[in-house]
Amino acid sequence: GASFIERSNTTWTRSNITINGALRVTGFGTHLLTDSLLSISGLANAIFTGLEVHVVFNNSDFLVETEGSTVTMSGNANMDFNDMDFVVQGGQLILRSNADLDYVNSVFNITNGVLLSRNNVTMDLVNTPMTIQASSTGQTIDAYDESYFTFTNSPLLMISGFVKFNDNSTLEFTDPGTTLTIKFGDFIFRDNSNFLTVQGTLIDIIEEGNFEMYDFVDIFFDQVNTTVSSSVLLSDFSSLHALDSFFDVSGSFDIELSTNFTMVSSLLDVTGNVRTFHSSAFQAYDSDINVIENVIFRGDADSTHYIESSRITITEDGDFLIFEEVSATAVDSVISILGTGTLEMHNDSSFHVTDNSLVDVITAGATASFSQRTVLSVSNLSTVNITE
Repeated sequence: GASFIERSNTTWTRSNITINGALRVTGFGTHLLTDSLLSISGLANAIFTGLEVHVVFNNSDFLVETEGSTVTMSGNANMDFNDMDFVVQGGQLILRSNADLDYVNSVFNITNGVLLSRNNVTMDLVNTPMTIQASSTGQTIDAYDESYFTFTNSPLLMISGFVKFNDNSTLEFTDPGTTLTIKFGDFIFRDNSNFLTVQGTLIDIIEEGNFEMYDFVDIFFDQVNTTVSSSVLLSDFSSLHALDSFFDVSGSFDIELSTNFTMVSSLLDVTGNVRTFHSSAFQAYDSDINVIENVIFRGDADSTHYIESSRITITEDGDFLIFEEVSATAVDSVISILGTGTLEMHNDSSFHVTDNSLVDVITAGATASFSQRTVLSVSNLSTVNITE
């Protein structure tokens, strides 16, 4: 069956409300549940919409437990959830058109489902852990059109899906008690979206997950620790600035298409490659970069590759390669190839080593190669050691 509530005020106290079918709350009115349970099953579609719809759950649980169900909150609906469990099993939570959701001291769970947000949705979680296990579509959170999600002391756990913010949408963590863990999924920002963090934020993308930024995304990390089980991609006029932060990347760290990566007093550990392309910028100040595979600086004459008071250490058989008109500069820095790798320069590239800098290519099997109009300049008490 179906239940329709329109243009009225309702109050439930210590009630167990079960709806086998659809629920539609529209028009205007305040609907208050206290010490109650609202359970929807069967052909479960719940819709809360309307400019003056206000729904309040106080110590009352909301449960949708049908595969393929849909819960929609839209049209300026105002939803308050206090001291309760919000559970959607096997379905979608769709937020649209200026819906405003507030969760306080609650639990938020979506199992085998997705959370979709469009058109100026606002969602605030305080002391409310969120756990979402993706459906077979692979999605988890997909936010568009200036959606704004704020988490305060509310850990966020994603399983088998991606977290994606697009089109001027924002994800904000207001305190160190809010952490992000993604298992088997990607963390993606596109199209002027934003990620706001605080000192002490922890980001763990574990078990086959990537961190990606595209299309004019600008993110600043201050004392943020980020672990990525696969790769990092920064692309399309984006920028990532890291201050006193740590990155542990099991795959590659790639910067392309006029994107800027700047690290200050930070640590970057990469098991794969660090690579730049096109008119991108890689800048390190008072930082350490440890790479097991290769550091490859590609780009053009408009790219920037600058290292100051920093250290690049390449181990095992990793190479340090400079190509394609790239002009790299090391100031008061140390670059060490500790394995059997190669320092290579080709294609009109240049490398300026200055102000007490040191480049070491001295371990057994390590080599250096220069060709195609390259320039290696060493000045101001700097040293380049090459054994072969």
